Order: sequence, then structure tokens, then C-alpha cells
Amino acid sequence: MTARDIHVIIRYRAQDGCADIALRELVALVAVVRREEPDCTGITIVQRDEDPCEFTLLETWTSREAYAGPHLSTPHILAFKARAGQFMAGAPEITYWRQACRV
Repeated sequence: MTARDIHVIIRYRAQDGCADIALRELVALVAVVRREEPDCTGITIVQRDEDPCEFTLLETWTSREAYAGPHLSTPHILAFKARAGQFMAGAPEITYWRQACRV
């Protein structure tokens, strides 16, 4: 990780009763991204303790352009988006962050 890296936080909400399916789909997607996209330097999936339908992906990319450009038009992302309506409650919230300091 470098000071120029961008951190992307992606918040999803699964449809009621679909948390297990959503998690499986996210894990499978992350595996492909990590294997095929060298600009992605790490992804962690977290699930809210109080509400298992809420997921957050904590991603690190070499640049915002690498995430928002080529990544979002890859076949695996497009296929995930096409299926997501079956188990996700809506579009994710995506925010971009930079490391302010290292403590």
C-alpha cells in the first residue's frame, strides 16, 4: 500500500432472507477481482453484527481511476450487477477515501 492508494468503501444491503446468498456472491466476486485485477491490492468483506443483511467491502486500489474505470466494466462486475437484483435490496453506496495519516 502506498500513500497514493485509494480506499473504496462499498455498502450493500441484501434482501430479507438473502444474506447467505449475498455473502456467497460477494465472496465469489472478490476471488475473481483479486485473481484478475492487479490494481486491486486488497479487499475485506465485513457483515454487520446487528443486521446480517448489511455488508461492507473495504477495498484498496492503486488509484480511483483504476477502480472507477476498467474495474467497473469488467465481465465479472457486469455479470454480478446483472444478478444482484435477485439478492441485493438496491444499488450499493460507494465512497472513496485516502489515508490521512498512519498511526
